[in-house]
Amino acid sequence: MHLPQSVQFPLMIYCLFICLMFFKFSFADEFILEGIEIKAKKDAMIERIDRAEIRELNKKDIGEALEDIGGISKVRKGSIANDIVLRGFQKDNINVLVDGMRVYGACPNRMDPAASHIDLSEVDQIEVLKGPFDVLNPGSMGGLINIRTRSARPGFDNGFFVNYESFNSTDNSAFLSYGSKKFSLLLGGSYKFSRPYKDGSGLRFTEIYPENSPNRYKNFSKNATAYSIKTGWIKLAINPSLNHSLEISYSRQMADDV
Repeated sequence: MHLPQSVQFPLMIYCLFICLMFFKFSFADEFILEGIEIKAKKDAMIERIDRAEIRELNKKDIGEALEDIGGISKVRKGSIANDIVLRGFQKDNINVLVDGMRVYGACPNRMDPAASHIDLSEVDQIEVLKGPFDVLNPGSMGGLINIRTRSARPGFDNGFFVNYESFNSTDNSAFLSYGSKKFSLLLGGSYKFSRPYKDGSGLRFTEIYPENSPNRYKNFSKNATAYSIKTGWIKLAINPSLNHSLEISYSRQMADDV
């Protein structure tokens, strides 16, 4: 059978390509893939935010500060003291540690979530471990919130922070510290204050319930303080010898009208 010239040339090119491919794979060296090993850092499941990030976020409490981490939200029942929700788990399904010490709220109806017992000004770093995989601190289905407070740096150090926002909201803090090879001392304090915030229609959150509602705020409380929180702390560390340290810390928080 005689093929047209327009078909013969492409067919010859195609046959030549097949022959070359067969020749190449016929003489290729054989090799066997070894097992593929995937490694991850031991803290790959831990997410952190440090002191600098917390200041940039300009949040009122730890519950708000952690919202920027994926999988974390909050239950907001007022202007401050938000409760943390981690992957849908909350309350006692989340372990909250402050410098390795487990913290629980004392009031009914979660009025004082565990994370609200420490001021953001005290925090140096917050670690979040998601899921029930912490064998060092068991007993939690949701995960771990590990709060590390700041310590004194070598030499003298001091600082202050002043912030003012809408509704007469203020957030002020200051610290003074000294550190040496033998001992270190840190003193700090903060003051937070705010009036009730307003919704889109201009109503204060103390006015959102109608007069006939049994859950409404009392009339004298409609323009009361949303919160007024004073916090003070002290941390003393003694280093008697190399790789040995004794640390004593004390913190007191007084919260009114939260």
